[in-house]
Amino acid sequence: MAESAVSFLLYKLWLLMEGKVKLLKGVRKEVKDIVAELESMQAFLKDADVKSEIEESVKTWVKQVRDVAYDMEDVLDECLDCIAVGRDKSTLNLCKLV
Repeated sequence: MAESAVSFLLYKLWLLMEGKVKLLKGVRKEVKDIVAELESMQAFLKDADVKSEIEESVKTWVKQVRDVAYDMEDVLDECLDCIAVGRDKSTLNLCKLV
């Protein structure tokens, strides 16, 4: 379940990198590093979903990871939206900071 939240986040990051979005110098490498970390988390979450039915601490951690993934997805959505809508310079600059 939490793994699907990370999967969707990875998809959004892929859109950001592969789209026509011009990233600040150095940001592309940072996004690639984040993708690698998320892929590791995704693999772990596949196993953790099964264990979360047994261990309360794992269940709590899985929920926290899912919540963070949703928050990150919201930020990416805002950036992708502002880039897609006419490239308002002030909004685009804000997106670059995020």
